[in-house]
Amino acid sequence: QSDQTLIGLSGRVTIDVPAGKIGEAMIEAGGVRKYAIREISGVALERGDTVEVKEINGRILQVKKKRKEL
Repeated sequence: QSDQTLIGLSGRVTIDVPAGKIGEAMIEAGGVRKYAIREISGVALERGDTVEVKEINGRILQVKKKRKEL
């Protein structure tokens, strides 16, 4: 399937990612795969954070951190 179908999906961050750096997330799209990610607003991510795919830039998914559900 095209990577474009990943836009709008949520994933779980697998490693701590310093602000502005490339990290990694598991995204389920007909099977779970790991993808390279970068947070578009430049915030740091922690392992276990949930992110939403906003756009795709080459092999890197541009993601936005989702607020934790209370």
